[in-house]
Amino acid sequence: MRYAAKLKDVLKEYNKTFSYIDPGDIDLSREQAEYLQGKSLVTVRRYTDVGFSVIPTGLGITYFDDHRDKMMRFWIPTTISIVSLIKSFMPEIISLMRLLVQISQ
Repeated sequence: MRYAAKLKDVLKEYNKTFSYIDPGDIDLSREQAEYLQGKSLVTVRRYTDVGFSVIPTGLGITYFDDHRDKMMRFWIPTTISIVSLIKSFMPEIISLMRLLVQISQ
């Protein structure tokens, strides 16, 4: 199941209403709602055995920002490390290129 897509639907609808969301409005099945609730991304409010509504939790509201921030915390230091590594080898590479140019002349 692509729960991120369903969470986006929930958040999009929540931004319109700022209240509990009828799952019929966003084509959300009970199983999908229970899955999102299990990941603590939404709260499911049950009316009857078949009726329910959902509302995003704080974790659900910030899920995509948190995910993006986590990726940035990984990629920025990695990129800096790679650039530093290349930068540390640049004098040797330039010296080698000069030597090759002198040899070829």
